[in-house]
Amino acid sequence: MPFLPLFLSAEAREKAEALGKRMRRYWVSFAREGEPRGWPRWPEYGEGYLLRLDEPPGLLPDPYGERCGTLEALGLL
Repeated sequence: MPFLPLFLSAEAREKAEALGKRMRRYWVSFAREGEPRGWPRWPEYGEGYLLRLDEPPGLLPDPYGERCGTLEALGLL
């Protein structure tokens, strides 16, 4: 990731690299076992949560739920 030092502080770069490693572990676990070990239960969008990719990963209330009403009315969500 040679471009990251141009845009991120050293601390932000470390966090981005750690997130990348964690995501690769999730994908490998999913490929091997059919489930990404350590990943929180992912609800359907309609339950009103977003996945927080942080340490530890978790769920956050969806701050954009009202904005998605149009998409839901069109049957796109």
